[in-house]
Amino acid sequence: MLKGITTAQSLRQDPGMDLQGIGAVSASAVAALGIPIAVIVGRWQMRGASESARAGVAQAEATYRAALDAVRAETSATYVQWRRSTQREAYVAFLLSAHQLLAAADLLTGQANLTLADESWAARKAELGPLRTALLNTQLIVTLEGSEDLVDLSVPLRDLTFKVARNYERQAEIGRAWTKLTRMCEEENLSMGASAVTPPVAPPATFLRAALGQLGRKVRQHPTDGDYRLLEDVPAEVAQAAEVVSQAFAALPAVTISSEERVRLLDMQYLELPARTSEHDRQTNALKQARKDFIKAAREDLSLPSNDPI
Repeated sequence: MLKGITTAQSLRQDPGMDLQGIGAVSASAVAALGIPIAVIVGRWQMRGASESARAGVAQAEATYRAALDAVRAETSATYVQWRRSTQREAYVAFLLSAHQLLAAADLLTGQANLTLADESWAARKAELGPLRTALLNTQLIVTLEGSEDLVDLSVPLRDLTFKVARNYERQAEIGRAWTKLTRMCEEENLSMGASAVTPPVAPPATFLRAALGQLGRKVRQHPTDGDYRLLEDVPAEVAQAAEVVSQAFAALPAVTISSEERVRLLDMQYLELPARTSEHDRQTNALKQARKDFIKAAREDLSLPSNDPI
């Protein structure tokens, strides 16, 4: 306190020196104050740089995420397109294989006459095996690639296709066997016409055809829902006619009628023609509906317009 009074008194005593002292003191004070201000400003500058850096990182991350989302969206769209293409191919292959089997079996019924050699007939008939296998394989692919609804709808379509195709095939076999027997009868008649002696009994093929005709008439006179060949209770007239047919088959020269042809000739008498039964009509109608249901569901599954071909 005394030091302060002395200083004040000295200032009053030496005014010139007072101004210089005051300037020195002021400069020192300003310099002293400048240090913390510079520190504070520097800190704010560093904070601003840090926030700018964080903003840049955030922008980079946002750009990366946007690019990643775009790649994911593109990848997803590509996968969906590939998936639909795979399913479409599976559905088309399945429908096509079903159509090819039916067409081949139906065509066989028109070739049941003897205009085809035995080798050609056998080759045409053998084509049905690979077509059946193709239908099984394509339906399996539908099971692997298709939606649950399409898998369920493919089963009746497959099974009905097999049944209808088999009806056509059996009818073709029956028709060919009967045509063959008729041709044998014609050849026998030609031989009898060239001979001066009339045989005491009908020739073997002619006798067989007459016996088969008699058996068919007796079966129709005693209708049944089953097959008399599988029943124990058989009308006497049917049993007698069947015995005559057995004797007629035995009288034929060896290897003229194969075992399969023999079965088909008997099928013709005991049963209706496979492709002319009410059951065949029911199966055919059910097949048409199954095909429509499958195609409709396939369009919906592929998001196709109703008039756009699969």
